[in-house]
Amino acid sequence: MRRIALLFAAAFAGVCAAVSLGGFTRLDQWSLDHVMPWLSPVSHPSTIASIMLPFDSRTRGVEIPLRLWTYPASVPVSALVLGLCVTLLWRRGARVAAAAWATAWVASNAAEVGGKHYIHRSALHVLWHGRSAHVVGFDDSFPSGHTLRALLLAVLLVLVWPHARTAAVAWVAVTFALLVVTNAHTPSDVLGGVLLAGALAVPAVCLTRGAWRVPE
Repeated sequence: MRRIALLFAAAFAGVCAAVSLGGFTRLDQWSLDHVMPWLSPVSHPSTIASIMLPFDSRTRGVEIPLRLWTYPASVPVSALVLGLCVTLLWRRGARVAAAAWATAWVASNAAEVGGKHYIHRSALHVLWHGRSAHVVGFDDSFPSGHTLRALLLAVLLVLVWPHARTAAVAWVAVTFALLVVTNAHTPSDVLGGVLLAGALAVPAVCLTRGAWRVPE
């Protein structure tokens, strides 16, 4: 399992380098041109409300159910779900595992902030009022924090409640797609989030299985 975690970490490092060097520019630009119907080059500053809520007054009606689907991967909701799962692990004696999952969640958010601060991609553009407009928001959107949190939560939920496996897998798979469709992230952002989440989740899974027999 340690080898698998290292492979995830190495793959994530490779994607980081590729994003910085423009290796995913064509793929990401294609997604802007063909997969993001509501994309706008107009950027809005992040606020507490934008972090806490799934949509605002500018969100189109058709986007609302899509954003609600991905909302469990937001910081506040994922923190609540993680807290419930960690508490259950703790009460059942798997305290090291509980600490590992809490650490993985904190580390994923720290990595998201660090990546968006230090990793920048080539400019992506969208046709806007007949002109090519630079979408500034994607300059520093790597990796996708929603992807990180979604995958960590899905894996943890399956470990704690095995009967939720089908629902968790379906939710996380659709979430990855909707993060692109709702122009929240590019494909490379999502890929980076998946790889980093894998590197963080594998050790936590090992500790959980080793410390607590999950009920069938």
